[in-house]
Amino acid sequence: MKKSTKQSLGILALVVVAVVAGLLGGKLSAGGTAGAASQGSWAEEVKNRGELRVGVAAFAPMLEERNGTWTGPVLLPLEAFAKNLGVKFTPVPASWNTIVAGLKANKYDMAAGLDITGERSLTIMYTDPYYEDNGVWVVRRDSGLTSTADIMKTGQPVASSQGSAHEAAAKAAGFATLSVDSWTNAIQAVKAGRAPGQFTDYGTALGQVRSDSGLAIVVPETPMWMAPVSYGVSEEIDVHSLQMLNVAIRESIASGERDRAFEKVGYISVANLGPLKMGA
Repeated sequence: MKKSTKQSLGILALVVVAVVAGLLGGKLSAGGTAGAASQGSWAEEVKNRGELRVGVAAFAPMLEERNGTWTGPVLLPLEAFAKNLGVKFTPVPASWNTIVAGLKANKYDMAAGLDITGERSLTIMYTDPYYEDNGVWVVRRDSGLTSTADIMKTGQPVASSQGSAHEAAAKAAGFATLSVDSWTNAIQAVKAGRAPGQFTDYGTALGQVRSDSGLAIVVPETPMWMAPVSYGVSEEIDVHSLQMLNVAIRESIASGERDRAFEKVGYISVANLGPLKMGA
């Protein structure tokens, strides 16, 4: 073999070695970055701040404020997550009309108890679901209204909390809505005769009819709204942090903690409504 050929092959070998080394170095570097990210950049930010901020809007008994303290089954996995991180758990009050905007504006790290909707998914991410939400009506017991058709025939706007998935569902079903800032004010509109009924989540409906014997639940013959209830997070959350949150959710369900909490607040199945249902 000629000397020049040997030199060329030697140079080519060095180039190949350099390229391979560069590729391996790049992979190792990328692996190092992935490893750092796998520690959870979102979770690390929460940990470094020492506080998990959670946006909350009331829908008793699943989530409500009592004597200045926010409580309810929906908070359980998030409280456990904060404890595991060793940080303070801080609820941040919001309304259903502003809760997603507050999350996007970084007023809090998460938003609790959000129904998963296509519109919301355009701008935020969701964790795994915690339970299933069924939309139902709450009416005055003396109204004689026993179905969605009866409520529609009144020709009056129905009450709902502004910005909620249930308000959107009522509109999609052809109802005009009397939209107010909270479920408390929505049911007051029904009691005052300003609306024939309120379309809301099943948990809220249970709490309202249990606290007022003059109210009853109407279950739509054809479902108007059924959706998983989840937790909203920033669309920029990393995969590992989202996984950590999902593990906390799954553990709350698998351990029976969620179901025990549901039972404690009186959350029962639609089939067991009994006298709480209109016409029963």
